[in-house]
Amino acid sequence: MTYLASLVLTLGLGSGLGWQARESMLRRAHVPMADAVEAYRLFASAEGRPPVDVTGQDGAIQHWLERTFVQAPALPNLERFGLIPVGGRLMATDTGAAAMVLYRDTKGRQVIFYVRHPNSQRDVGHGSRRESDVTADYWSGQGYNFALVSPSEASFDTLREAISQRPPL
Repeated sequence: MTYLASLVLTLGLGSGLGWQARESMLRRAHVPMADAVEAYRLFASAEGRPPVDVTGQDGAIQHWLERTFVQAPALPNLERFGLIPVGGRLMATDTGAAAMVLYRDTKGRQVIFYVRHPNSQRDVGHGSRRESDVTADYWSGQGYNFALVSPSEASFDTLREAISQRPPL
């Protein structure tokens, strides 16, 4: 009987502690705005012209964003960094729709502005993370999660510094 009780106790403790460790690992595995980084890798790093749903002429991208999202945010004005919006694409995520807006400078370098409704996910807060050659600056506001994803090269440091001080919305 003592053997059976200690076996049950050991299994119970092991299961409980194992479940707690699993939950802890899952929380650490959640990387803020990982979908934005993947969108950058798919579209901004593509050679030539990446496929887009709308092109950026005469406010067409802002109008498209407003048709796509309720109380859509204004596109950030990145002209002082030499970047203009050139196209947008609607994306599907596990929590609903997201939009990716592609910006390009005169040298052909590209960044993306990514917006999605948090739905069941929490706000991502405000932060920055680097994943190999890409940096994602992210923040939450106006009921949405945002990211500005750019190459990690030093020429984009001024843009990232401006984003970290005050998100462009």
